[in-house]
Amino acid sequence: MMRIVLPALIFLQACTLSSEYKQADALVREGKFHSAIEYYLSFVKENPDHERAPLALLEVAKLQETILDDVDQAIATYRSLVHHYPINNSTVQAQEQLAKIFKNKKNDYNQALTEFDKLLRAVPSHENAPRFQLELSDCYTLLHQYEQADLEYETLIELYPNYAELDEVFFKKANNNYIAGAYQKALDDFEKVIHGFPDSKYKIEALFGMGSAYEEIDEFEKAKKFYEQVKDHYPSPKVVEIRLQGLKNRKNNKKI
Repeated sequence: MMRIVLPALIFLQACTLSSEYKQADALVREGKFHSAIEYYLSFVKENPDHERAPLALLEVAKLQETILDDVDQAIATYRSLVHHYPINNSTVQAQEQLAKIFKNKKNDYNQALTEFDKLLRAVPSHENAPRFQLELSDCYTLLHQYEQADLEYETLIELYPNYAELDEVFFKKANNNYIAGAYQKALDDFEKVIHGFPDSKYKIEALFGMGSAYEEIDEFEKAKKFYEQVKDHYPSPKVVEIRLQGLKNRKNNKKI
């Protein structure tokens, strides 16, 4: 009899697991988020080794972060997921969200660096590794560690030469160097955006950046040329007008 009953019990248990998880999903669709979280967590507690357990925890963390706006609890849930389960799609997403929370919501750029570094070490060949590296590079800029940021952007360019958004990398690298006062480096990077990616959405901003960099090194005629080139296309034409007037005033002051 045991040979007949045991498979039946296993089948019933599987149905129960599926039903419990589906109930949590249904509650999410109904907007009953707290109840959904209870179902997901109960499911994980009773079945920690189930293949859906990591995904259930991920769903909980996402609800806590995006719907309930309980960022600290979301951090705890993401950490629990990463700590208790081997690398899989859910843990990678959790680690990425951890890093983004510290970068974009906590403004804790040092901790964000740590989290992005963990992510890159865990999945260096992941399809989104270039994006992770870009986020890490941005953190150094936000920390005003401009030289290190430049190195990290350069690392991204070298490691992922076929990255689809390489124009964004060069543009951010250029801005980083501009902020650092490394105007010649900024000019070189802005030029790479303009000539290497003629259809880039960053092209107009890069042309404006060229004008700004030339203005900083008192190359007024070159600066004017680039400002004139973008004045009818720049998102804020008034800004370009102010820059052009400023150039005129600076040139006159130089003559005096």
